[in-house]
Amino acid sequence: MKRFLFLISLVFAFGGMQSGANAQVSPQTTVKTAEGANDPMAHSYMEKTRKWLNGCKTIEIRFEACSEENNQPTPSGCQRSSLLVQGSKYRLVMGADEFYCNGTDLWVYTVANHEVSIYVCDQTLPDLNPVSLIKNHDKFYRAKYIRQQTIDGVSCHIIDLTPLQRSEVTKMRLYLNAGDAKFHKIEVYLPQNRRFIYNNFSYKENAPAKTADFVFDLNKFPKVQVNDMR
Repeated sequence: MKRFLFLISLVFAFGGMQSGANAQVSPQTTVKTAEGANDPMAHSYMEKTRKWLNGCKTIEIRFEACSEENNQPTPSGCQRSSLLVQGSKYRLVMGADEFYCNGTDLWVYTVANHEVSIYVCDQTLPDLNPVSLIKNHDKFYRAKYIRQQTIDGVSCHIIDLTPLQRSEVTKMRLYLNAGDAKFHKIEVYLPQNRRFIYNNFSYKENAPAKTADFVFDLNKFPKVQVNDMR
């Protein structure tokens, strides 16, 4: 299960900064807060992102997912991915792995092995639904505003999220578009100099979706090996 947590720590429901990026210090200063408290400045920007997501009945997000180990200058293993979210339901397709959650059960389908594992959707693990993570970030993470920086010609607010409880993720760094509060890039930091990078986002707000989109249909895969972990 750790592998799956690593893959979808969003994440959203995002590599390193390109050389030559123009760093700009925000005219505002970060407010120092007590352990576990949210930085008011970080919270204000994330509220804009949360308001945008709450305004979408459904949302389809396409992005590129990459991995990085030992501070390599170039990310590797990049693959196009897609995420469809409707409330607590979601479908994530990332390379050879597919994830389906109908709000009650979670199906993890490994295409290469032709097997599916079924878990109970654990609402205490918001990392499994990146959109849920953002909507409930103040319950599970401590947010801190870092700076404003121009990346790839886009002005972004950089915010770090640190888990309040024990987690496989040591930190998440969000790059929010200063213009519309949408994700520009997300970096997920793991122990031993490992990192997942999500970028090149595109969005389709209020995308069409039906109940069947969030359920793995066993009837379509009669020979798949089923591991029921519920």
